[in-house]
Amino acid sequence: MEKLVSVVVPCFNADCWIGEAIDSCLNQTYSNVEIIVIDDGSTDNSLNIIKSYGDRVRWESVPNKGSNSARNKGFSISKGEYILFLDADDYILPERIEKQVKQLEKTGADVVFSSVKSQKHLPNGTLVYGKSSDERFYLPGDDIVFSLLTGRRLAHTLSPIFTRDAVANSGGWDANITCSQDRDFILSVALSGAKFSFLPGYYSIYRQYTNERRVSSKEKQARIESELLRTEKAEKELKKKRRSQEYATAIAEAYFRTLLHYSNHFSHSQYLKVLKQIRRVDPNYRPDFIALNVSSPLYKLLNGAFGFWNASVIYKVAKDTMSFFPRFKRKRVNNALCECNPVSDRVSREGKNINAKVLS
Repeated sequence: MEKLVSVVVPCFNADCWIGEAIDSCLNQTYSNVEIIVIDDGSTDNSLNIIKSYGDRVRWESVPNKGSNSARNKGFSISKGEYILFLDADDYILPERIEKQVKQLEKTGADVVFSSVKSQKHLPNGTLVYGKSSDERFYLPGDDIVFSLLTGRRLAHTLSPIFTRDAVANSGGWDANITCSQDRDFILSVALSGAKFSFLPGYYSIYRQYTNERRVSSKEKQARIESELLRTEKAEKELKKKRRSQEYATAIAEAYFRTLLHYSNHFSHSQYLKVLKQIRRVDPNYRPDFIALNVSSPLYKLLNGAFGFWNASVIYKVAKDTMSFFPRFKRKRVNNALCECNPVSDRVSREGKNINAKVLS
């Protein structure tokens, strides 16, 4: 008999998409599926659409507390032995659950993940499909903790299927994290000792929008705080397991990657504080500029002349000084240290062995 799979869908003001997300779950080739939708205080027509599915969907409506709280609520009322999380504006392909369940049972893994294909919505209504996430990054024996910490692995909410124990042992979704929530959660799963397996092919569609509003400074600060909090949590967990030295370089790179992406949005004192954290974690840390995709000629020049630590301080002082002049302010958005994109950078709507490896 097929084991029950619970699909947990947090929904906030997604009346344009929630029907397609639910339909994609109902149209699976795997039959034993329960769909749980948690309406996170929607003010549009989402709840009426959810109710229209009758007993084919289990749902609850809760006050708005953010998607992570909604995911935790959905998990708490789920009954499945396997768990899948799906955002309300994404959808899955018909064979997704069947193929991933077979891979779970074949390998004995706790988590099976696959590639994801993006669907970009242009302002004129055109849909453009992007390349699926690169399978070359998913190799047997890959250290998931290292890859997630350093940002060298993509982490999508809708990519994996989990055993129930893997979700429970992770501690669930952290409601304090407001961006890159999927990477934080999957990192927590990996740190709890879960075994991962990669199933080739893409079975999920991740929507992207080109006409989203500009992100405010307040939201940028929230993103910075979430990125740093995720790394701090991982560092504490690794210390508890006496593995922090083993992952010192990865932790340092995680902190530095945040500095790279948000260099224009750190205050000087905040910037120096994170640099001190990097030095505390790994006094010998030297960034891999190729892996980090560092594109600033000025920073590379300073690094070659003064070394990593001094160059980082001088660069920030130079950037802060240039920001006072209108000529440089206009170009500020193009002066970031790197062109890297944090995984799942959509703004939120609101001991065991930890050698987590990818099984063959």
